[in-house]
Parts: sequence; structure tokens; C-alpha cells
Amino acid sequence: MASVMTGPDSAMAARVMDHIRDPQGGSAAALFRDLPTAAAVVRLPLDMYVLTTADLVRRAAAAPQVVIRDVEFPPETVCEVPEFAEFFASSLSFRDRPDHHRLRRVMSAHFTPRGVAALRPALEAVVAALVAQVAAQPGEVDLVPALSNEIPARAMGLVLGFAEDEWPWVSASGRAMLARIATSFPHLEVTDRPVTSAQFRGIRARVEQLLDDDVPGYTLSATLARAVAAGELSRTEATDLMILLFMTGIDTVAASLTNLVLSLVGDPAARSAWLGGEVSTRDLIEESLRITAPLPFGMRVTTAELDLGDGVLIPAGATVILCNASVNLDPARFPDPLSWRPGVRPLSQTFGHGTHRCLGALLAMLECELALEALRPLGVRVLDPSRITWRSDISFHTPTRLPVVVGAGWGPATTGTDGAEEVR
Repeated sequence: MASVMTGPDSAMAARVMDHIRDPQGGSAAALFRDLPTAAAVVRLPLDMYVLTTADLVRRAAAAPQVVIRDVEFPPETVCEVPEFAEFFASSLSFRDRPDHHRLRRVMSAHFTPRGVAALRPALEAVVAALVAQVAAQPGEVDLVPALSNEIPARAMGLVLGFAEDEWPWVSASGRAMLARIATSFPHLEVTDRPVTSAQFRGIRARVEQLLDDDVPGYTLSATLARAVAAGELSRTEATDLMILLFMTGIDTVAASLTNLVLSLVGDPAARSAWLGGEVSTRDLIEESLRITAPLPFGMRVTTAELDLGDGVLIPAGATVILCNASVNLDPARFPDPLSWRPGVRPLSQTFGHGTHRCLGALLAMLECELALEALRPLGVRVLDPSRITWRSDISFHTPTRLPVVVGAGWGPATTGTDGAEEVR
């Protein structure tokens, strides 16, 4: 029987610390599979607690004394880009609960099933055009920058109300801001040029202008403009929400889509069931992302002592790590968790739970669905799995580089001596 909590000197704590120091690119499935059956809580050094089971993580995610820690940029970042540091430190994720809910409520209609469904025709055309463009390139193409990063950036441009010729600017601006965050923390890797103070001022000015532009009434900028006029938001709050979507609307979707394509390439049974129509694209996405969660951990801090029951008492000021990847493999919620059973599992925790569950989860699912549907008749092949590179931080479990051939049909990536396809 699994223990309730392991100490900081336990073998499981050592495995988790090894992963934190050096995330194993490709697959940490063995670690995430073992965590929920080894211990509901793994205590690490420095007063850190990893919650591993579905029951405990859901309880903690809903607890009012569990919050996202305030961001603390290094002094050099604050000095270089003070406006950006101030914006991000006061953004939606770091607001107290009443403010957080007030801001989310203004945007929520755009991310409901009805709101997302209304975007489908326009977004389907955007995705189809981009996939066709990628497929037209001869030879190999890196799927991450060519497709995975671009689909969510263009989708966000559409949602916010930017003209199509500005979508590349939305993409570049979002990645520049993400890069600035990455340069400020040693465990995050940088793949783009970080935003400068002058660039951020330009981003803010253009985004705020959306509130006055003649944009379609169904766009998020139009909704926020109406909220400002009604006194529900300040112009600064509305502008900050739109800027935040440049970042939060890109990375998670890009990681999800990349993982999905890699899963399809590496799992002939799943691919065959999907191509043969036995499994819907939506069910395939839900089950595949359950097994290969793109965001393994959610980092929180306790503002007061937290009693989760079953003998789990976490002190105030402790770091709480919600391990969504192990929750998705918890046999108490998902029997035989590594087996692929699309369409019959309960909802996974891929997009979080509680107050900070991803607001754009349904939009992310739609973007992935449309991308896979556009790729279905073309196919994707990985010729050399050894050239796939993975993110080296614990925030995301996804490739940073995925060289593929698009348009030559679906097939094995490469074949090992036992005949099995090897991509992870």
C-alpha cells in the first residue's frame, strides 16, 4: 500500500529532485506513473511538497490558501524592462481571488463551448491555410516553429480582433515576451530574442488602441471595450488582459499540438484507430494529452496552514507542486493508466483544475483538433528521432525541435531491431 507522505530523504524524493535538476527529455512517464502509487505527497528539501494523486491535487487546487507565488524578477530585469516587469507581476494569475474572478468573468463568454464554436469556421480556414503552406515546403520542416507555434498565435490574433496582416506581429511579440520571462529565471531556456523596454511600450500602445478601433463586435477586444465603457474594467486592466493572452495563448497550445503529433507518429495502434474512424479526433486529443501532459507541474504556495485530510498537513509559506502529470496517471482515477482508452476515461487534469484551470482550454482543444484534421490526409513522418530536442526545464514536457516530413503519408518514424517505432 502506498504511503501518505515520503520524507525529503526518500528514494522517491531523490527521483523527483533528479528530474527537477535534469528533466529527462522524451519521456518521464516512469516517474509520473510511479508517483501516485508510491506516495500521495512527496516532501522535498526546502519545504517543498509534491502532491501526486487526483484526490489531493483537486482538493489543493480548490483551497483558498493555495495561490500562485508572486513573481520576483531579478533586479537586472526590473532595470532593463520595468514596464514589462510591472505588467507581468500584476497580471491575472497573481491577482487575489476576487480580482482574479472579476477579470476572468469579463472574458469567459469567449471561451465557453458556444463562444469557441462560433470561432470554428474562421479558425478552420486559418489552420488549413497554414498546414497547406507547411506541406508545400520540400523536405523536412521543424514542426514546432512552422506549425505548433503559429497556429495559437494566429488564433489569438483572430480572437483579439487584429487584422490578418498583424498576426505575425502578434506571434513575434508573444514569443519575445515569453523569452524575457525565460531570461529572468535560470531554469527556463531561451529560444527567441527577449522583448526590450521600447518594444514593450510599442506592444502596449498598439494593444490599447484596439479598445478604440472599429473591430468586429464578437472579438475579445470589443467585449473588453464594452466592459471599460461600463466601468467593469479600467483601460489598463483591459490592455493587460489582452497582452497576457499573447503569451498564455501560445506556449500551452504549441506544446499540446507538438506532443499530439509525436504521439500519433509513435503509436501505430492509436494512429490506425484514428485514421480508420474508430476514434474521434477530440477523444484522441483528450486521451493522448492525458498520457503525455505538456505541463507536468503547477507551482503554488500556501498563505496559511493547509489541512488536506488523511494526515496531510502542509505549513504556511510552503511550496506546493501540483503534479498534473501524475494525476493523469493515478490508477485510482484512471485504472490501468498507461493503456490507451479514448472516449471512456473521466476528464483529465491536463489543463489544470480549480481557480487556475486554463480559461482557454476549449479553444486549445479546438486548435489541436483542427490541426490534426488538416494533417490527417497528408501525414507526418519523423525520419530521425535522434534529432528531436526537448525542453530542458520542468515547466513543459515537450520538444523544442521536431523535424518532420509533412505530406508523405503517416508511417513509422524509424524502426528498431524489435520492429517497434521509436520516437520517445
